[in-house]
Amino acid sequence: MKASRLINIFLVVFVDMLGFGLILPLLPYYAETFGASPVVIGLLVASFAAAWLIGAALDRLTHHAHTLIIRGDSFRQRTRRKEFASINSISEAPIKPES
Repeated sequence: MKASRLINIFLVVFVDMLGFGLILPLLPYYAETFGASPVVIGLLVASFAAAWLIGAALDRLTHHAHTLIIRGDSFRQRTRRKEFASINSISEAPIKPES
């Protein structure tokens, strides 16, 4: 993976954790200022965690993996067969998988 991609990922995660780390400790003071009850404070913290879980679940459900089925020999198999044939000076017979 390129370094620029890793830097972007680390930056996004850092900003996300920074936001969570700043809001959570200050949440009781904000709640007191606006007159929120302890239940409302609990719901705010729970909603932040629930958003993470819902986002992860939706990500798993909506991003489908696609499987490619490739028939025939791959480039590596053809190259290996040619090398094997040239070393052993035999015809290019298929290499049987080891059992």
